[in-house]
Amino acid sequence: MNRVQATGQILDVYQTGDRPVLLLCSDGNSYIAKYKQPGGGAYKLVNELIGSSFASLWGIHTPAYSFIVNDPIIWDGLGISHDPNAPLLGSRKMERVFDVHEINSHQVKASNETLGQILKIALFDLWLANDDRTCNNYNLLYDLDQHNVVSIDYAGIFNSGILNQAIYQLNYIDSILNSSLFVNLKNTSLQTQVDNLRRLFLMYASRCYKSVKGILEIVPGEWNVDITVVERKLGEIFEKSWLDETWENFVCLTNY
Repeated sequence: MNRVQATGQILDVYQTGDRPVLLLCSDGNSYIAKYKQPGGGAYKLVNELIGSSFASLWGIHTPAYSFIVNDPIIWDGLGISHDPNAPLLGSRKMERVFDVHEINSHQVKASNETLGQILKIALFDLWLANDDRTCNNYNLLYDLDQHNVVSIDYAGIFNSGILNQAIYQLNYIDSILNSSLFVNLKNTSLQTQVDNLRRLFLMYASRCYKSVKGILEIVPGEWNVDITVVERKLGEIFEKSWLDETWENFVCLTNY
């Protein structure tokens, strides 16, 4: 993963749960960056790293991520609690996109392609138990130029990052399939697209399994996480029983 340097003051602070910050960095791009809190381990940042890496391997549209070298100067006067020694994790800010939510979901162009993108994201969320993407919080952007649905924000995978209990399946309320967006996109190709995902699902999971070691090797030591805990949690999502349960749940929810 790329490593870039912040080149100036924080440009904005987003008033969402993790209060990410907007930074201009040394590669000329702006990044929406999340940061480690003082003390403890930055497991949410690890979730972001895993989720974004896996999404790319699934062919899901998602912003490019980079580590951002922390610089105490950028925080002057903001009063944000953070670990000054730990690198940030930033997603590259995209232009000509809008945040998708229930009210504006009809602005997403309905097509077989966008339906396929939403189905893939929904299956991906079930597989990773991402309960942070719902009809009340899409965590999706829409690219006005390419007409692609873009997935963002993976801190809520593994049932909101609960690492000390077994992973469990999401229900209909917790899924993007329970949204106006999915209703607007559904068409006669739905069953064919679901059938096509059956074979692809196992291929995507296999592709991610092969990448686990490489992803965990780049987790910054300053994030202070116990990698063995993360490895155990990752092991759960590759078990045959979990893969089977995820697929059965997906089929059920697409026909809800």
